[in-house]
Amino acid sequence: MKLLKLIKIAKSSVLLACIAAGCLTLTACNDTRENDSVVVTQAVLDATLAEAVDAQIVPAVDRFKHQNQALINSANTFCATPSETHLIELQNQWKNLAAAWYALLPYNFGPLNDDVVFPEYIKVDSYRLNGTDYTATVRAEITKNLKGSFALNADYFAAQAFQKLGLLALEVALFESYQNAQQTPAVIVEEFVQMPRKCQVVQGLAQQLMVSANYFENGWRSDYKNTGKAYRTLFLNAQLADGTPPITQLLSSVQEALDYLKKRNVVNNRAQLSGETWVLMAALVDEVDTLLNGTGRNQFAIFSLMTANGYSSSVAAVKTNIAGLRDAINSRDAGVFASYLGLLDGNFKREIPNALNVQLGLNFTDGD
Repeated sequence: MKLLKLIKIAKSSVLLACIAAGCLTLTACNDTRENDSVVVTQAVLDATLAEAVDAQIVPAVDRFKHQNQALINSANTFCATPSETHLIELQNQWKNLAAAWYALLPYNFGPLNDDVVFPEYIKVDSYRLNGTDYTATVRAEITKNLKGSFALNADYFAAQAFQKLGLLALEVALFESYQNAQQTPAVIVEEFVQMPRKCQVVQGLAQQLMVSANYFENGWRSDYKNTGKAYRTLFLNAQLADGTPPITQLLSSVQEALDYLKKRNVVNNRAQLSGETWVLMAALVDEVDTLLNGTGRNQFAIFSLMTANGYSSSVAAVKTNIAGLRDAINSRDAGVFASYLGLLDGNFKREIPNALNVQLGLNFTDGD
């Protein structure tokens, strides 16, 4: 009996040491076979969530703000000395900002989506709310702004409805002339020269977008909704206001982003003027892929947990669907892309949560 007790104590000590060291393939810690089902501990899951937050989510928030500031700087340069070269630089910076937004899209919770009526994200991406294309609304607003004599100051843009703001409004202002919607750079530059108020429109829209970027970053890093705590702290300590477990919040948010892309046919309806839609799809897929694989800084990653829990076949299935998305992006095949979106959407509803022993309840929408 004493010998058996000593063996049990020794095994427990090895397991605890393994978890402390960050082991995920628990077969390295004891004599469990590779095809045995292994329960991943809460400590390991917490460490994986912390890695996702600090290596990806918060950096994605920071990157969106950084690219927004770069857009403001580029707009100031162009407006000081309008030229085709500076216009192309400004358009390219819009593309960088849009890509940063689509990399942030899978994390549409917390500061991005903390109001049931007017969440902050709709001021960036008006289309996601209900799939309404507000391009005509934006064009009418730009025309009104250019023909008017009222002040185009910060107060004016702060008072604008979300339908007239965000990435779409900037895309329309930068990639076409307001007269006849011509996209030739020389025509667009000439319009800016002849109508200086258009620069005020671009600069005002960019500054208002920065208000949203600052809100996201402040919420994640410093003070979420005047709680005195960063959303990062609340999230990692499982202190979300509605009681949702952090892993459920993360998985459901990614699933909803995939559902949104498919249901709203985003690839055929967004970033049409800039011609950037497939690049934006790639930015989102890359982000989801890295979330699952990890950044390589350590072994804490969702795929690692799934494998440790005995679900290597599910990992392989998810990887196949991500590869299918990449192939569809490379071939610009919207139909195939939608099919693989549905499959990956389903993975985030079933295979991934099952492999992590996560109960999702009714948080997911049906999109596959």
